[in-house]
Amino acid sequence: MDKHARLEEKKGASAVDEGSREPREQLAINVLVVEDNDSERWRLSAMLTKLGYGVREAANADEALSTQLQAPSDIVVSDWRMPGMSGLELCAAMKTEADYRQPYFIMLTGMTNPVDLIAGMEAGADDFIAKPCEAEVLRVRVQAGARIQRLRGEQEHNNRLMRQLLLKERRAMNKIREDLELAAEVQQDLLPHAHARIDGYAVSTLFRPAQEVGGDFFNYFQLGPHHLGFYLLDVSGHGVAAAMMSFSIAYQLSGDGDSAGFLMQPGEQGPEPVSPASVVATLNERFQDRHDRGRYFTMVYGVLDMRDGSGQLCQAGHPNPLLIEAGNTTVSKLGDGGLPAGMFEDASFKDTPFHLRPGDRL
Repeated sequence: MDKHARLEEKKGASAVDEGSREPREQLAINVLVVEDNDSERWRLSAMLTKLGYGVREAANADEALSTQLQAPSDIVVSDWRMPGMSGLELCAAMKTEADYRQPYFIMLTGMTNPVDLIAGMEAGADDFIAKPCEAEVLRVRVQAGARIQRLRGEQEHNNRLMRQLLLKERRAMNKIREDLELAAEVQQDLLPHAHARIDGYAVSTLFRPAQEVGGDFFNYFQLGPHHLGFYLLDVSGHGVAAAMMSFSIAYQLSGDGDSAGFLMQPGEQGPEPVSPASVVATLNERFQDRHDRGRYFTMVYGVLDMRDGSGQLCQAGHPNPLLIEAGNTTVSKLGDGGLPAGMFEDASFKDTPFHLRPGDRL
């Protein structure tokens, strides 16, 4: 065996010896020895120090309580019978008051009566060592307590991390909720006036959202001097994603700027509205769900000629519009369902004619 190999073997043997004593882990554990007999207290302290623990001493229960408050120890090894407050009373005090950090409590006792042991456990004692205390017994009992205290420490650390994460998540959720409330206000601000009269036609609206924001939207607007456009749409899903898509569709249908050519076309007597079916077909092409996210929308888009009350609408998977004649004598469903938009590239849409007379409602 060469010199390098012998050196590595020596290091390995040293590591094994040190591992058997667990000095690195034990240095993180402090033990408070409570014993009124000086020689016994010094003996216990010497054994624990040799095992690698940090040791503090107290000659009685009052001194132990004071020491534990000022510099908490992880493990307390205490005699049962002491002048003044007994070890049993000391254990009960430390286990019931949070200020004492709940140490692992080992009771030193010469009493083996089951009744006494039960009283000690009810007071909160975690373990017992019979007197006279042997070094090996002390080692394994304190070692067991050290393991438990480390596990408790890890659990408390994890609990603190969890509380911090929950607090962080709660703050994030509050911020999201505030943003959603603001988005809901913006969405409602974009909706048209609830009541309006346009060239003898009355328009009324009602909006009651199920959530802060969603994919529902509607509007009405003039298309040239003689026509009124209107629509009602519902994007699949809920929340911000659906709301953003509905905003985008609503912008396409706003009739302003670049979208003017999308809704109007040249006619013999000037610009005239594009048929509702053609408008929905264009929206279907522009808003195809090319990433398979399950996004589509249903809608009704219509155009009314305010000069004579004639009109056309396209139903794309949305509930049927209802035409209610004056006096509520007849209610007719318009359209035959149709396919939702944004779902199939080759979907076809058709127009449904209608006519509004004085007193009729759509």
